[in-house]
Amino acid sequence: MNQGGVEVKNSYDIGVLGGGPGGYVAALRASQLGADVALIEENKLGGVCLNRGCIPTKTYLKHAKLIAEIKNSEKYGININGEVNPDWNKMKKRKDEVVKKLTSGVKSLLDNSGVDIFFGTGQIMPEHKILIYGDEKTEIICDNLLIASGSTPFRPDISGIKSDNVITSGEALDMPILPDELLILGGGVIGVEMADIFHGLGVEVKIIEIMDRILPEMDQEIASLLQRSLRKKGMEILVDRNVEKIKDLGDEIKAILADGQEISGDKLLVAAGRKANMKGLNDLDLIRENGFLQVDNYYWTGVGNIYAVGDVIGNNLLAHEAFEEGVAAVENMLENKKRSINYSNVPKCIYTIPAAASVGLQEMEARKKCEKIKIGSFPFSANGKALAEGEDEGFVKIISNQQGKIMGAHILGSGADEMINEFTISREREITANYLGNIIHPHPSLSEAVKEAALDVDGLALHSV
Repeated sequence: MNQGGVEVKNSYDIGVLGGGPGGYVAALRASQLGADVALIEENKLGGVCLNRGCIPTKTYLKHAKLIAEIKNSEKYGININGEVNPDWNKMKKRKDEVVKKLTSGVKSLLDNSGVDIFFGTGQIMPEHKILIYGDEKTEIICDNLLIASGSTPFRPDISGIKSDNVITSGEALDMPILPDELLILGGGVIGVEMADIFHGLGVEVKIIEIMDRILPEMDQEIASLLQRSLRKKGMEILVDRNVEKIKDLGDEIKAILADGQEISGDKLLVAAGRKANMKGLNDLDLIRENGFLQVDNYYWTGVGNIYAVGDVIGNNLLAHEAFEEGVAAVENMLENKKRSINYSNVPKCIYTIPAAASVGLQEMEARKKCEKIKIGSFPFSANGKALAEGEDEGFVKIISNQQGKIMGAHILGSGADEMINEFTISREREITANYLGNIIHPHPSLSEAVKEAALDVDGLALHSV
């Protein structure tokens, strides 16, 4: 059989449906295990993460950080004359270059591993067949199948939600021009990250959140401080508000709230969550729960030799989670292992300025689970490196039981997404807060706040006032 000018097989040990984080990593691991692997991707390798999510947004976040640093350069003794003028087209070009480099790298990894790549929409058929609708219709047979089809933006059932000036997070990354005013429907992780990026690029931002606070899945103390930080920058955050209708007037869009209030902007970005991508799966007798595929602890769907990982099964919808699920699934499938990941130790990050990160239980969850808890914290305002760099906003917070076992850890501050790994490892290896507090950390470093917070669990912090 010929696919794109290359002779490929029509029978495989495993077929992977989806080339995002869960799919391409699973394909690489399956190849390492000696399997003949076919990878089917409808759009671009790397999935949402590399093309329309994690990587593009972090590229734009770097732009926003640079603008903020330039605007605040006077406090560092650097005087810059003139205005800061972001060039949106050049920013988009740089974003595209970063994305292309990474997606090309993924393709090279797959090619070098002997994985056959099929571009097109895969439809699962009986008797282990997959129909691929690409430039031409192709049929392959796979002994095992891994579904890693990912997710797509969810649009709530609101009148006017399909208007031209209503966009999703992916579309926001490639807008022809930056809007003057951007409404964001949803104050979760995606909404908050998008808000900070576009505000940093000079856009007036308004967040509308149906819950009584933004980031309801984060520790309340961290979320409250981050909300205060965003408002201090000049963003308008409306919580406990329900959008009942959207009016697109062409040059203006309005969100009509339940109380009759009208919020206006140039564009409305929907950031109200994501839903499983079920394209090509409708003919399967797979159990669904809340719109996602149901799997057991080892990623088996309960049907034949079909497994599923990543966004399509729900959980936290995180790329790094999908990576590990993909590896575990193919090892279970091909080596009869019983591997799963410890979801309580999956770190979660919010890429704002400053960043936020957490692993384990929130304080309220810990109090429900444990009668007596201990809390240690340390502010970056007392950290030498943070003060030197002018990034002293935020703190480190650790929650433990009476024996010092770390139940949860939360960070708001520069480098939070990197420092959280100390707590992930500590929880995996069951290192106590006291043990972590007595590990030597380099000075000066932001990570010293981790050490001090760990010591503070027992009231032993050395640099707290």
